[in-house]
Amino acid sequence: MPEVRPLNIFLYVEKNIKKFIPQILAVMLGVFLVFFVCVLGGGIKFGIKDNIVAPLEKFSLVWISDTNLEGGKFHKEISSDTEVERLIPIEDFRQIQTKLIAQSTGTFVFYPDAKDIKYIMDKLDFKLMEGKIPESKNELCINSDFAKSNNLKLGDSYGSDVDEKHQLNGLYKITGIYSGKFTVTFCPRESIVNPENPSQVFLVFPKGGKLDSVNSKIEAYKNIKYETLNTMKKATDGLFQMFDIFAVIVLGLTVFVITFTISNINYMHLYDRLEELSILDTLGYSKTTIVFKLVKELVLIIFLGSILGTSLGILGGYIFNSIYCIPRGVPVGILNPWYITISLLVPVFVSLFSSIPVIKFLRNLNTIEVLEGRY
Repeated sequence: MPEVRPLNIFLYVEKNIKKFIPQILAVMLGVFLVFFVCVLGGGIKFGIKDNIVAPLEKFSLVWISDTNLEGGKFHKEISSDTEVERLIPIEDFRQIQTKLIAQSTGTFVFYPDAKDIKYIMDKLDFKLMEGKIPESKNELCINSDFAKSNNLKLGDSYGSDVDEKHQLNGLYKITGIYSGKFTVTFCPRESIVNPENPSQVFLVFPKGGKLDSVNSKIEAYKNIKYETLNTMKKATDGLFQMFDIFAVIVLGLTVFVITFTISNINYMHLYDRLEELSILDTLGYSKTTIVFKLVKELVLIIFLGSILGTSLGILGGYIFNSIYCIPRGVPVGILNPWYITISLLVPVFVSLFSSIPVIKFLRNLNTIEVLEGRY
């Protein structure tokens, strides 16, 4: 007599797909939820990083207000340093708010010489899209996303004289709009500032690969204030850790809910298959073999749910980005490997924890009682 084998796992799932749909949907929605939360949280986290940290990967900001500093000492030493490409004096710097997907963050406003704006934009990989680089006082060049988020266009006026929500005092005209990864606003300075003056603000652009070395030299001065990549990272580390903790909490809650849901569905599904499992036991299959068969089914279900959930998350992210985010000037990244990796942790944990009730169920299964109808 030929050996009787259990129904092929793929064929069984195919023939009973309706029974597995609730489990597949539960995994799919769990993966989708985590992926979409990653898109939202990442939009905020990377938006902050791009706007207040990333600029300082290109330059360092120094301001000197100590009149005891020997006139022009910093300017003379740093401008002649072989690791510094260019030292640009600016009249002032400020910060205004740029909108992100669920909040806003501070961004730089610089007041350099008009002739230096083009150089700074080139170093920051900004591309002028409309208009021209500002040449005179109270003219602005702004980021295209900043323009969208504030409903601004070329030729519009900006400033507290126009709208109290505008964060620059006075009246400014937008003469240029550029595209770029992060937001910096440019306004030509009002007057020529003597770089020898000890009260001065500088942008320090290092030569390629010399940022850390130049920053170390800047930070060695005791009587100046500065903002470097090092200091900005220290200032934002705590904030980014909050995002990471939030992500772990969301992931943990999602795993718990989805695991609980699938475990209950599994139990009901196994209860409906008592006779089938009892017959396999009667035919001589060990409970280990039966458990392995059921675990393979669970793995296939979770695999299908993961593929569908990740695909739905990516599709939903792009739709959300194109319909809501980009038109409002708050674009978010979608195809981030970390989003997919974190999302796939859901089915990994679900597969591990959902196997426990399967094993317990079969361990307590009494074949005789089932076949006699007493279970």
